[in-house]
Amino acid sequence: MRPTAWNQILKVRVAMKGIRFLGLGFLFFLTLLFAACGKEKPPAVKYVYAGGWEVEPVGKGECPPPRAIAVAPDGRVYVAEPHRDRIRYFTPTGSFLGEWGSGEKSECMAYTGPTDVAVAPDGTVYAVHCNRTEVRYYTPVGVPLGKWGLRGSGDGEFICPISVAVDGRGMVYVLDGMSRRIQYFSPAGSFLGEWGTRGKGKGEFEEPFGVAAAPDGTVYVADAGNYRIQRFSAEGSFLTQWREDDVDDPDYLCPYGVAVGPDGTVFVANNGYNPLMYFSRTGSLLGSVSGLNIHLRGSGPIAVSRSGTVYVLDQGRHRIQSFRPVAPEDK
Repeated sequence: MRPTAWNQILKVRVAMKGIRFLGLGFLFFLTLLFAACGKEKPPAVKYVYAGGWEVEPVGKGECPPPRAIAVAPDGRVYVAEPHRDRIRYFTPTGSFLGEWGSGEKSECMAYTGPTDVAVAPDGTVYAVHCNRTEVRYYTPVGVPLGKWGLRGSGDGEFICPISVAVDGRGMVYVLDGMSRRIQYFSPAGSFLGEWGTRGKGKGEFEEPFGVAAAPDGTVYVADAGNYRIQRFSAEGSFLTQWREDDVDDPDYLCPYGVAVGPDGTVFVANNGYNPLMYFSRTGSLLGSVSGLNIHLRGSGPIAVSRSGTVYVLDQGRHRIQSFRPVAPEDK
């Protein structure tokens, strides 16, 4: 056989093998495509109203309402009232259990009392005080255990601490709204580190309102001035963010508070069309509790229990409302 004819045969065989390979690859691609199309995306968990209670009567000429809430591991609900300089606590269904602090109404807008409250895994209650520039911590029934903080910009110093969170290890995160930074401490107040400054870049803040810590130590910040949520490692390394532009209209995002559920779901108290929105840990919008006629503002107007019940502080009515998760029906 002449070399030219032999070369032609080889070319035909190579071409046939290539066509066979491409055909198998195409069939494999179609198989994956049909499999993906055949799978329905699991519907998000919905939240339904589970009850509520009045924190205190709304009277004419009252000072601003309670500012923040937190839920303990045993389900107790704690409420911080900066204008009355006290912390009150209730059962999960709203029965009053007790309080501590002076209980005296201070001059309106003078934050003499606790501006935020958080509860550690062991039940220790932490409260930050803006005007006193300090962190105080208590037993679950309000017995003082200690405090730390001075006015300033050094390690362990504050200008106006407005939000506090505790992670699964008991580490305490304090957001200073005036200096736009976060400091974190041991359970007894030993300084461990800090991050943040004023700005619009990654790890920078403009009017931050709230901080929350997930069970795995991930830290979330409601950066209201930049219309975004920022997510960090436990030591402050930037991980990701989601902004107003990342949320489909009309779910306008202007976060005033943030909380994390036991499964890592991130709940945002929003000053937009939907006051309560929830996201995956990386920022995918999972849903919102729309149609709520409530007023959410402050450092910690939302909290989540270990069972997944979401508590919302309706500051306009001095009420707490709760919403329980409902799993989608099996099809």
